[in-house]
Amino acid sequence: MTSEFKLIDTLPMPSWWPLESELVAFFQEALPIHHFVPLTYKISLLKSLAQLFPTRPCKVLDLGAGDGLMATAIGKFFPITQISGVDVVERVHPKACLDFATYNGINLPFLDNTFDVVMTCNVLHHVPLSARSSLLAEVARVTRSTILIKDHLARGPWSRFSLGLADWVGNTPYGGMVHADYLDAPSWKHLLSALPFNQDWYHGLGLQKGFRNVIFPDCNEIVIRLHNRRGEYGN
Repeated sequence: MTSEFKLIDTLPMPSWWPLESELVAFFQEALPIHHFVPLTYKISLLKSLAQLFPTRPCKVLDLGAGDGLMATAIGKFFPITQISGVDVVERVHPKACLDFATYNGINLPFLDNTFDVVMTCNVLHHVPLSARSSLLAEVARVTRSTILIKDHLARGPWSRFSLGLADWVGNTPYGGMVHADYLDAPSWKHLLSALPFNQDWYHGLGLQKGFRNVIFPDCNEIVIRLHNRRGEYGN
């Protein structure tokens, strides 16, 4: 099953990808702590998403937008016409700039086919197992073209432990969700099989470097692109 994963760097970087210094300046202005804390994770995640984005301008929804800063960065640096975000609670950063709405964790407050792209980053593992299929059906309903799922891949007991530790370290200071259920590759395949989309699976995202890659291995990080069968996606 894991042999189906491709290396993300087999895809080209789009011509519009900004200078890294521009991304660093954006996050340092919004979150001054990043004058001292490296931005490796955020920039590598944005890079991976950029490699999977449609080539044409599009309307984008960030499901589980959190503080809204990643969505704001996408709105600022990616070739899109509209950036929106939803989450179960509102904790949008004052410097975030997006159309934001709350939802009940299942039903999205949008009409069918509202967005070209719906992305969800590090969210689905916090959704109760019993609700994931219903939420993904809603995501498919509001998506015209592409769904991007950045999440985790459970590869065994140590993998599950390190992922849980990463969620505790990363979410506790910001009031984010800590409880999670992580899926292995067959479980991901089963969850997504009901959706009428083709699937591309990628790893090697480079989100964790150095010592962090020992404690929170990058091999646990994946991104899945779902695209409709008309082929309306970028690469």
